Amino acid sequence: GNGATGDNSPADFAGAQVISGHFGGTGLQDALAYYPSGVNAGQADILFGSGDGSAIQAQDSGTTEEVPSGFLTDFNGDNPAQVANAGNTSGRAYAYPDLIAVNGDSLDGYYLEFYPNGDGAGNYLAADPLATPTPAGGTDWNNWTIATAQVPSGTAMYLWDSSTGALYLWEDLAYNMGTGAFSYTQYVIADGSTATWDKGATVALQAADINGDGVPDLWTVGAGGQATAYLATLGSST
Repeated sequence: GNGATGDNSPADFAGAQVISGHFGGTGLQDALAYYPSGVNAGQADILFGSGDGSAIQAQDSGTTEEVPSGFLTDFNGDNPAQVANAGNTSGRAYAYPDLIAVNGDSLDGYYLEFYPNGDGAGNYLAADPLATPTPAGGTDWNNWTIATAQVPSGTAMYLWDSSTGALYLWEDLAYNMGTGAFSYTQYVIADGSTATWDKGATVALQAADINGDGVPDLWTVGAGGQATAYLATLGSST
């Protein structure tokens, strides 16, 4: 379970997006379960990693940290539709990672949003909606899936539009705390026109440096839990 809702059973995670990262600030891999909708909409639960591969005992005191509903709500009153681990994108080198998200609604529009960590577990009290367009140059962020990985160069993020099959990789994510400027280096994997990737597929996306070469790769998980790994080789940036 997640230590906060339900009866501490696997059903607690129904509807949650689960990402990994050093959310507890100890250097261990923890898990953050975020609920974009449902009765716990906007809530996130951090489960601290055990460090030895054993199951996290979420029912025990000190094993979880709740980020209550409302903490990730932005000035438009919206909760993120997706969240991802942004590592040290803010450049402040805290022990706790920043977050990057897709947020918005049909009235206010959809956008990429940055949540700098305030040097604490679950400390995400500021939300900055970015003016950054999608890789295709639009504002239809609700059509894009994001997945991040931490590599030696910093945070890298894959962006996928399943409706067109467009797939891009942004490396060297950086956010300036003083100006709010957001920057990255873009690589085109498939532009959704001359080349497509998994167009129309219904899969979950995860990023990781699978083969340890410093380049982020992709996992997809489809129907029946079928997992497929894709190794990336980068060309010139755009």
